[in-house]
Amino acid sequence: MVRGSLFLLLLVAGCRRQVAPAVHESSAPVSQGRIVEIQLLDQRDLHDPPLTLSPDEVAKWAGERLRLPVALGEIARSGIDHRLRIEFELAEAEEQRVLRAILRARLSRIGAAVDDTAVVSQVIAEREVPPGRSPGERAQRWQAHLERAVGDALVQLAAYVRVRLGSVPELGAGIRSSDRDLVVEAIRAAALRKERAVVPQLIERLRGNDGELSDRALGALVEIGDRRAVKPISDRAHFRDVLELPKVIDALAALGGDEARAYLEFVASGHDDPEVQRLARDGIVRMDRMIPQNLKPDRP
Repeated sequence: MVRGSLFLLLLVAGCRRQVAPAVHESSAPVSQGRIVEIQLLDQRDLHDPPLTLSPDEVAKWAGERLRLPVALGEIARSGIDHRLRIEFELAEAEEQRVLRAILRARLSRIGAAVDDTAVVSQVIAEREVPPGRSPGERAQRWQAHLERAVGDALVQLAAYVRVRLGSVPELGAGIRSSDRDLVVEAIRAAALRKERAVVPQLIERLRGNDGELSDRALGALVEIGDRRAVKPISDRAHFRDVLELPKVIDALAALGGDEARAYLEFVASGHDDPEVQRLARDGIVRMDRMIPQNLKPDRP
């Protein structure tokens, strides 16, 4: 717990608020579950001015923006239902003329075995205000600013939830998005979901000019294990590129198949760098150790 912080755990018993999720173009890969618990954490060292967030309002905003049913106080179904946690810090800058709110919203499955299933968003919201306000006006402006910032954090979180829990078209749209943060989350979601249907979009990112996103797409393609990615991955690095080739060798060794083996054998016998040759031979050895997988016919 943060020193000096005020922790509000809101478990509203008896509340049966239900917000129906939007209809997707296709069903989600897993049960979406409900939001059954909301935690609010005020991380200010000094709680001045005193601020409050209504559990009913937060539940309403969450249900509308996240498109998940809200059933606060219901018994959680382990691994299915969700906990929404919102942490916030506040600061005034430039002689108290700028209000700055930092919020972190986290949606996680209660009782999930792997914490990596959590979806997290963070926003920094700033607002200019005129000087010379009274303590009462100051508190009102902070309250309004905090509520707007919570809404902004939930809007961003909702976009991440859509690629994590939503339909395949929503996931694909996230990978193609111009919002870089959303692309990162969508690639991560594709790997977690092992969604073969978005392999073409991941291959587009693999071939893109953004090196970090290309690396993330490479990792997702390996995690999904679809051998349609073998050719695009082998094309990713020039034969003499000793910086990129190790990534390609590792990926192809993990994917396996005839095409991957042929490329690794070519590198092992034809490259002029002994270290690269060794890496390719090691990759072939790893493929041979995965005999049950590599005996499967390559998928088209």
